[in-house]
Amino acid sequence: MQFAKNLLVDWPEVDLELSLKSRLREGKRGGPSSLQAFGPQGHLAGSGMPYAVQGDSLIGVLVFSNVVFNLTDLATTFAAVGRGLAEVGPLVTSMSSMLGLSLLAALAMTTAFLVMGAVVIALVGVRSVSKGTRKLALGYLLASTLVFYVISLNNIVWLVA
Repeated sequence: MQFAKNLLVDWPEVDLELSLKSRLREGKRGGPSSLQAFGPQGHLAGSGMPYAVQGDSLIGVLVFSNVVFNLTDLATTFAAVGRGLAEVGPLVTSMSSMLGLSLLAALAMTTAFLVMGAVVIALVGVRSVSKGTRKLALGYLLASTLVFYVISLNNIVWLVA
């Protein structure tokens, strides 16, 4: 189907059958690249609507849970060390001896590094256009959240018992 040309506007001639949607459905490359389709600050080019991908909220929930479980681990370890339990692992003890810090300061520093790492991975996952990078960030956040959930639950059980 062809439309009459408007002499006042210099539009490029495009066959409707080769529109971007049909090219994407057929798997043919063409049109703007994935980087050109998105403008600054995560907005779709040519529109004021923010760009949101499925999984952004899941990344947010996982990073929040990761932070909560890390802080729970920190609090329960402080409580266990205060009771005289040998709760701190070899990583924290060797780090405290090398840096000349107390065990609690080394534990707080380790927790801060783990939280910052989770936040950085979440930011990379949210800002990435690549599905592989997003899946990798989701996988890491899911695994680390589950690990810190189990550690926190174990600490709470040992403190209560």
